[in-house]
Amino acid sequence: MNFGFYTSTYLDSLFDNDLGSPMDPHYMIEGTHVYARDFSEIKVLVNPTNMPYSITLDGNYMTFDGLATVSTFNIGPHSGMILKKSTDNSQ
Repeated sequence: MNFGFYTSTYLDSLFDNDLGSPMDPHYMIEGTHVYARDFSEIKVLVNPTNMPYSITLDGNYMTFDGLATVSTFNIGPHSGMILKKSTDNSQ
């Protein structure tokens, strides 16, 4: 089965990730219109605007593929990102 560009196998694999528990309600990152929500294992970011923003995070995170550590990055218009908390304290 294919859902647009994503196979059902890929979509099913997303449910294998531990998101943890919600920490607080969502909030807007200061100086932007990007919304964030912190969970015990991840951070979710959503940019619903027409503008890109540069975001500096309050801790060490990595992408869901686990390959890149992210602390400052750009988030494009009408996009979102899910980041895992990094266990690497060398950043």
